[in-house]
Parts: sequence; structure tokens; C-alpha cells
Amino acid sequence: MKMKKISLHIVAILLAFIAFSSQQVLAAEFKDGVTHLTQKEFMEKVKEPNVVVIDVRTVREYRRGYIEGAINHPHKTLLKDVTLLDQYEGKDLIFYCHSGIRAKIITDYVRKAKKVKDARLFHLKGDTRAWRARNLPLVKPS
Repeated sequence: MKMKKISLHIVAILLAFIAFSSQQVLAAEFKDGVTHLTQKEFMEKVKEPNVVVIDVRTVREYRRGYIEGAINHPHKTLLKDVTLLDQYEGKDLIFYCHSGIRAKIITDYVRKAKKVKDARLFHLKGDTRAWRARNLPLVKPS
């Protein structure tokens, strides 16, 4: 009986460690110039009139489910033709992908190249991975 308690205790500690570690993976490390929004902050921010949400995942990923109101501009497409973002000049741009890597590539590129005039750059912390983990709604195109 005592061995069972110890084993359960060890399992609980391991599960807590795994949960903590996965939380650390959810938020990508970003450089200066990008504001990182929690899901709650994101939900408040998108209520503002001058905000554009950009999903930089592939078209296939986007079709499997996206955050309501998000526009799909795959990161590879943006790297080839960043002028696609010119239409959002002066707006607040919130980028997200699956885990943060592609959003980081794009925000770094846009920020360094100063490609979008007067745009403020934002990133949804945890991206769709954290969004799904919190059972927040995704839109699926019909």
C-alpha cells in the first residue's frame, strides 16, 4: 500500500512537471518591437476598430480551423511578397500560427524591414496550440 502511494506521488510530480514544461513551450521568445497578448488580452484587443488578425499558417491548416475574423496570409507567401501587408498600413497587426515559430519569423521580418508603415505588431501568445488547449472556439470554413 505504501509503495502504491509513493508511485502515485511520483506520477503526480511527473505530470505536474510535464504540464509546466508544455506551458513554457507555448510562448515563443520574441524580440523587441512586438507586443505579446494573452488570450484574454487578444479578445479585448480584437474589439478595437483598427485591428487585423493574420493567421500565417498554411491554407490547409487554416481550413482546419481558424480564430474568428482572422485573415490567412501563409508565412511563406508573405516572405515572398510582404507587400500583401501594405493594405493594412496604420493598423494594429496581430499574428499567430500553430506554435509561434512562423509568427516570429514574420514579425521579425516585418519589423526589421519596416515594411508596413505605422503598423503596430502583436503576437497571440501560445498561438493556436494554446487556443485549442483552452478549448477556445475555432471557425471552420463551410
